[in-house]
Amino acid sequence: MKSVTVRKILVGVLQLAAALITLLAVAVIHETVAEGFRNWPEIAFIQPFITASIIIGTVLLLVVEVETVAICCASVTRMSDKALATRLRITRATLLALTAYMLVAFVIFWATTGLMHFTILTSTILLSALGLAASGLFTARLHNLRPIP
Repeated sequence: MKSVTVRKILVGVLQLAAALITLLAVAVIHETVAEGFRNWPEIAFIQPFITASIIIGTVLLLVVEVETVAICCASVTRMSDKALATRLRITRATLLALTAYMLVAFVIFWATTGLMHFTILTSTILLSALGLAASGLFTARLHNLRPIP
């Protein structure tokens, strides 16, 4: 596999696989949420907001997934430092946007329904911590690319 083109094709296949796995996971989550609305008709008024949140979150997550695969394979595809820095910035910004959006969606859900489930709260806290930690790692990698004067 000395050809850079072959390597880039393999990275593309990995990106596609990551995207498909993400879409499958989101489909399962959406079905679980839909089942919850069938069991709790009193909160059915918020279903359009939840569906929109899942769609927006999925788009942001797909960007993060695909860019993260590209970043991880940067040495394999011989990506330049400038291109890598750009991808790191895009991924970090998208990840922070996803984390912020998730927190806002949680607060809106909580404020409109009054439901505060341990599972929802813990998931929000853990995913927020994960998003911030990953953003920190991308920032650290970005600082490693900059030349030291």
